[in-house]
Amino acid sequence: MSIKRVYITHTVGCSGWDLDRIFKDTVFRKAIHTHQKYEHGVKMLDWDFKKPDPERHLEMAKRYDFEVVMAPDIWTAEDKNKTLKIADKLENYVDRVVIPIHYYDDDLAGYELAYPNARKFNPKAGWRLGLISEFKDYVTHILGGSPHSQLKLAKYFPNLKSLDGNLVFWCAVHYGKYWDWGWKKPEEPLKNEEIFRISIQNMMRALKEADADE
Repeated sequence: MSIKRVYITHTVGCSGWDLDRIFKDTVFRKAIHTHQKYEHGVKMLDWDFKKPDPERHLEMAKRYDFEVVMAPDIWTAEDKNKTLKIADKLENYVDRVVIPIHYYDDDLAGYELAYPNARKFNPKAGWRLGLISEFKDYVTHILGGSPHSQLKLAKYFPNLKSLDGNLVFWCAVHYGKYWDWGWKKPEEPLKNEEIFRISIQNMMRALKEADADE
């Protein structure tokens, strides 16, 4: 398994946690979206699909040293050309540009793609989701969903490099649950930050075990 990074967007600027301590010696990295403030150590720029702002997104990609930048989502065939123009511009500033796909056609061959795993963002019926063989080599990022579903899905994508880890943050903050091949409540009261840290350590163990099984 080639997963080298897990990016978490929503922790930065809103958790108040010591993320550098939590992420130390792990593959986890801080991320922000278009409208969040940059801070030291952020490695991914996520596209804010709720408030799209291509000019700000491009400016942030140009200004800061990101490992990866997400291009706008492609929801339909009509979105494709506009997204590819932005993706091509982003490639002038960052080595790795990834396009989240909810639609696919052959014009996307050769681009790095993000596969939408979260239930509410799964591709609509009618697009060619069933033919994963068409685009499996280009998927380098899994977007959304639980860690256990992501790790099961990872085997279909031979060039996978990274995952979206936002759900472990969401479940720690909103439900007080950590991840351990499922969502669990601590036996004794813990702060949400500690619950989140447990999820990070469990995911690291799961990634190492997956590597050992290959």
